[in-house]
Amino acid sequence: MQPQLRIAHFKDNSYILIEGNETNSSFYIIKDGEVKVTRSVDKITNSNGELLKPGDFFGVISAMSGQPATETAIAMTNVNLLEVPSNQFDYLIKQSAPLAMKIIRYFSKKLRFFDHLLTQLSARKQGDEESDVSKLFELAEYYFNNGAMSLALYAYQRYIDLVPNGDKINEAKQKLERYEGLKSSAFNPTQNITGFNRKYKPDTFIFCEHEPGNELHIIQQGKVKITKILGGREVLLAVLKNGDIFGEMSILENKPRSASAIAYGGEVVTLAVNKENFSNMVVEQPKLATRLITILSDRIWSIYRQIKNILIADPVVRTLDTLLTIVLKEKVPIKRGEKFIFEFGVKELINMLGLPYGEGKLFVNEALSDTRLFKIEESRIICNDIDELAKIVNAQLKKLEILKKAKQR
Repeated sequence: MQPQLRIAHFKDNSYILIEGNETNSSFYIIKDGEVKVTRSVDKITNSNGELLKPGDFFGVISAMSGQPATETAIAMTNVNLLEVPSNQFDYLIKQSAPLAMKIIRYFSKKLRFFDHLLTQLSARKQGDEESDVSKLFELAEYYFNNGAMSLALYAYQRYIDLVPNGDKINEAKQKLERYEGLKSSAFNPTQNITGFNRKYKPDTFIFCEHEPGNELHIIQQGKVKITKILGGREVLLAVLKNGDIFGEMSILENKPRSASAIAYGGEVVTLAVNKENFSNMVVEQPKLATRLITILSDRIWSIYRQIKNILIADPVVRTLDTLLTIVLKEKVPIKRGEKFIFEFGVKELINMLGLPYGEGKLFVNEALSDTRLFKIEESRIICNDIDELAKIVNAQLKKLEILKKAKQR
């Protein structure tokens, strides 16, 4: 059945989308006119937003992720927009595969931009934080010093492979020779990582930050944690499960991996898609493109929330907002008395916040001190009422905003 795509008309200076508002189930492609898109984080990057013209699109993140808008869109002239409901995206791809690739590549660049911004804010550094293969040695040293030998040895080996004339080459070789007996735990057998199907042992790298990549992965079995070293600490960005896709940025932009993917809690099986067959798969399997764009939308929304989260001045409120973000990401209805189980413990939550363990434990314990609302177990945190969690977070954020404005007067 052919979908009915309607034309939406907006007058000059009218609002089309407002950041933070409820989810819009459609996104827009500009037929004629101009639209300006801005975001609340633009002030951090000294940006005045983006001016979009015919052929450009906006609102995809909210429509495809099912989350509140991450952008405000204003008509700069009288505009006519093609309104595309998210549930009709498959049809649109069948009619125009190049549009799907355009959206995917744009999202990939946007995700890398936000990831770069998050890195700068988390590490409290200015300047270029782009991945660099020479940083593989630093990555190896981090895991070595923290006792994660299988991850350290893998990174030392990749440094040797990719930076054969590096300043730290002798140190890397010495570490590998000294711990030769442990190398088998760091690398997956060759027969496990050939063809499209891949198998990875628990607590080993699927790929690590800074190394080149030419494949995306679709999880068939197990869980994968996505981590990044920020400011000398490992930050947990996400825990992915069956059906999730990761590693897409490297195959779309031909840049080093911006984060690490680690088999988490058990064996992991993935389906790998390389650069050569990716474009064909988008054309031949529009549902794959829809799935990928949905995942990219989820990722951008999530990392955008992380950026806003890291700007929260109170660490206790940051902790609670981090938990609420995870609930929203899972698209769980916020209802009174609704329970939610976070499949990680206090240590992982501290990693998400990017805080030193001792300091972070104090803030996390304070945030979770209400035993009626939270129950802490060894490897998971249980919230007994996510509606109450949302009310606390929203009230605290409003309080912080009032205090901030009072100080600026």
